[in-house]
Amino acid sequence: MNWKSFAPAFVGASLIAAGAAAATLTTAVPTLSGSYAYSHSSFCQPTILVNYTNGSPSLINLNGGGNYGGWGDIRFEGGTVTFNPSKSTLTYSSTDIEGSPMLLQSSGGGPDNLEGTQLAQAPNSGKSTFSNTSTTVTLSGQSYNAAYGAVTGSGIAEYVSLIGIDSKGCANQWTMSRV
Repeated sequence: MNWKSFAPAFVGASLIAAGAAAATLTTAVPTLSGSYAYSHSSFCQPTILVNYTNGSPSLINLNGGGNYGGWGDIRFEGGTVTFNPSKSTLTYSSTDIEGSPMLLQSSGGGPDNLEGTQLAQAPNSGKSTFSNTSTTVTLSGQSYNAAYGAVTGSGIAEYVSLIGIDSKGCANQWTMSRV
């Protein structure tokens, strides 16, 4: 057999080997499984109603019916979340701090002369559904962009960061580290 008759077999074998190598380089979807410590921040823009008198603006109030959350809302949350990939469910337990991102103090307003919701801290827990791809995580039907950190040999993500805008127009960010 001369080299010319061997060349097609060699090229064919090379292409098969290259295809197998490319298949092993394809990134698998990391699995979210077990417990993670997490922090979550959410910001909903307030809507401010401004009245103009003789061309000069004068603040009327924070609009309670705005498109982006009315009074707005800011939320900080820290806790633990446990993912169960076989059931596509998660459970969480956290402490939340939530309220209006700004307060309006008025000289003739309500009983405390403040409009908006002052920041308050409270425990929070619950369960939800989730799914994920190599670039997104969907929580309760809402998708967020995902960036994964280290992945164990069994494919479990050790770290994930999520960011996105929810259906109400609020910005959300999560960071999760496996514990």
